[in-house]
Amino acid sequence: MASKIDFTIAPPAIVLRELGDRVAASRLQQNITQDELAEKSGVAVRTLRRFEAGNGGSLETLVRLLQALGQADSLELILPRAGITPMQAIKSPGKRVSKDKSRQRARKKAVKPMPAWSWDEQETP
Repeated sequence: MASKIDFTIAPPAIVLRELGDRVAASRLQQNITQDELAEKSGVAVRTLRRFEAGNGGSLETLVRLLQALGQADSLELILPRAGITPMQAIKSPGKRVSKDKSRQRARKKAVKPMPAWSWDEQETP
């Protein structure tokens, strides 16, 4: 049984190793050799071997391998599209956004002007 990896805390080296293991497992499950997958995906055999070993690889390599394995749809799970933004909701013609026309801005409190200072000799000791 394979161990479950917590991708939120795993270091990048562990994540790369897991991705390589998963690509290798998918390849083997489909009974494809490394040479065949390398040719089908357009990457060098050495690049594929390094990728499967978890020794790095580019995002382009991952995309090519997933496409060749028929698993490119799994890329949608890596970073799903964001939902509707608040600005899109306001500008959307189909959405009802209530705008209360009676709202007013808060008004600043009136500050009483201070009386002009003068030297009052009667108050001086």
